[in-house]
Amino acid sequence: MKEVMAQMNQAFGLMSQMVVNGDNVDLLASARMALRVAYARAETLAKEVDDSGNNDRQTAENAE
Repeated sequence: MKEVMAQMNQAFGLMSQMVVNGDNVDLLASARMALRVAYARAETLAKEVDDSGNNDRQTAENAE
């Protein structure tokens, strides 16, 4: 999960460097908001995994 969150951080940073104008300002704002929501959800899931003592690999193995 930490790798996913790191990728989201990188994407957010790249989006912050984009120069946009016109209608694209609203589109970029929407994309950034969606990324924030996804990051918050990933953060919650990572905390739940830490609290339960499982990690992503153990959870995937248990699902099989």
